[in-house]
Amino acid sequence: MFQGYLIKLGGKNGEVLPNWFIRYDTYEVEPNQRLDLDSTRSLDGILHRNVLPHTATRVDFTVPHLNNWQHDFLMDLLHRNMANTHSKTIYLEYWDDENHSYKTGRFYIPDIKFKIRSINEQNGTILYDETKLAFIEY
Repeated sequence: MFQGYLIKLGGKNGEVLPNWFIRYDTYEVEPNQRLDLDSTRSLDGILHRNVLPHTATRVDFTVPHLNNWQHDFLMDLLHRNMANTHSKTIYLEYWDDENHSYKTGRFYIPDIKFKIRSINEQNGTILYDETKLAFIEY
């Protein structure tokens, strides 16, 4: 049953990522992607798949414009819930649209590009452009 959030950082007992960090029209989930190992085609072109029991999910979305305080809050939330900050490994509980339930997995976060939209020197604020975030399951 959907409980009002899409992602919980740190896994089942972690912290909910506030929905206002997610631009809904960019939110995409590819749940339970089947993984093949050494699949081959026969000489007559028939694919012989070796599908592994483990599946992997990918979650992508765009974070809307943030000021530096909101940006710092998001980065702190991510880092606080990472299992390993060096490899950017994080456990996520996410809404799985395929099975209509929450699932938990171990993910990594690809490098994030930050782009500054503007700086207000008067009050010392930075406005960041929209940022893409992705979580790719191991």
